[in-house]
Amino acid sequence: MKKPKLLLTFLLLTAAGTYAQVGVGTTNPQGIFNVDGGKDNASSGTPTTAQQANDLVVLSTGNVGVGTISPLNKLVVKGTNNQPSAQNVDATNAILRVDGSSNHALDFGVLANSPYGAYIQSQNKTGATGLPLALNPSAGKVGIGTTDPTEALTVISSTNAAEIGLFSNVTVPPSSDVMAAQIKLGHSKDWFTGIRSVLPSGSANTGLLDLQLTTGTASSDNTQVARLTVKAVSGDVGIGTTNPNAKLDVLSSAKEVARFTSSQTTTNFGHIAIGNNTGAWAKLAAGSGAFAIRNYSNDATVFYTDLVTGSTGIGTASPSTKLEVDSGTANDSGFKMTKLTSLASTSSNASVAAIGVDATGKVVPLGSSKKTDGVATNGTVDVAVSTFGCYQVTVSGSFGGYKTFADQYIVSYANNVTKMSVKHINTVYSVSNGTTDDALAASALNISSATLAPGHGLYNITFNVSGNTNVISAKALVNTEVLSVKTQLLW
Repeated sequence: MKKPKLLLTFLLLTAAGTYAQVGVGTTNPQGIFNVDGGKDNASSGTPTTAQQANDLVVLSTGNVGVGTISPLNKLVVKGTNNQPSAQNVDATNAILRVDGSSNHALDFGVLANSPYGAYIQSQNKTGATGLPLALNPSAGKVGIGTTDPTEALTVISSTNAAEIGLFSNVTVPPSSDVMAAQIKLGHSKDWFTGIRSVLPSGSANTGLLDLQLTTGTASSDNTQVARLTVKAVSGDVGIGTTNPNAKLDVLSSAKEVARFTSSQTTTNFGHIAIGNNTGAWAKLAAGSGAFAIRNYSNDATVFYTDLVTGSTGIGTASPSTKLEVDSGTANDSGFKMTKLTSLASTSSNASVAAIGVDATGKVVPLGSSKKTDGVATNGTVDVAVSTFGCYQVTVSGSFGGYKTFADQYIVSYANNVTKMSVKHINTVYSVSNGTTDDALAASALNISSATLAPGHGLYNITFNVSGNTNVISAKALVNTEVLSVKTQLLW
């Protein structure tokens, strides 16, 4: 056995020294060393591409070719374009393999389908489970599109936007939420923040995926908690919920659900603008211990609450009482109360409260009216109205042929059961010589509720007006509705 080997070596060395080329399986070597594995090369000329497929060649430049006789690099391995083989396959479609001593290998190939290109596959030769592929496992950085990576993974694109695609092969609507792709960011495999896309349960469109930001305390996806969810179809965003029902839906287990802070000084307010797409917005503003609703265009205060004192202003940003209304118009309080009466009220539970405005502008109580079924005890008062409301009634008459009087009342219709309540608001008595004598009138006429200054204050009167043996018969001459501004003028 040693003699044939020595003879072959001698012949090769002799041929190399004589012709500077060695051919194995061919008499037409294409380099200084050429092995024609299929022994199909022609005796002269250049072998065809099919004939080169089983050749190995070493050129005088030191380049080595496998499957080609004209390698342009130090090592060129030429095979057939093909798609990667599945796992659990030993003889794959790869062109080059780095094989291990057990069931896994590293395959290199060139793709046959568009968009073509090449691939690297960590191949499991005996099992269907995919195996990991590590790049720079000991240390170093990885660059895509760059020769100078600055991070663990640096991606630089020659186009306007660098893209990284992570896709799953889910092709049917799932019966439960399925994580399609995920990026984990953290200081270890067990503690991380995740960005993942989720295919919702029952989704018929596998291209519409929800986006979630998650936190995890273990490498298992089952332990992750969704912190923020963006719904692909509606565009709704959920914080603390994976099922938002509005453009922004926040669910918190704490009392403080959200906080918005502006860098403005203590004299200014930070605000949130709310409105429609026509630009009709309002400002919800807060700052300096107060809350306000403001006009967006001119910043005028519509509603203001001092969170320290509890005072609230409508139309003013400096309320001096618990509630202050500034209508912005003279002789107009800007305040109206409606639906204060009920047809179901009776004399036992219905009341008419009287209020007024004092010299400082405060609304103050002025007393309460006494309900009565009749208007007058002695004499009569006719009110020619039937609508529930508040009316001014002037009752006038004469006594003894030389004194006259004119009493003014506020008459309130509460309902059709309790017909009236009466408040006396003014009294003027005149004697025959044309002078006014309230004191004489009050004494002589024995009016039960008269005062020396009947025009100041508010009190009840019973219409029991008599003097000596004469009884005055009173008749209502005026019955007009009294507005609040008119009532004030009567004081």
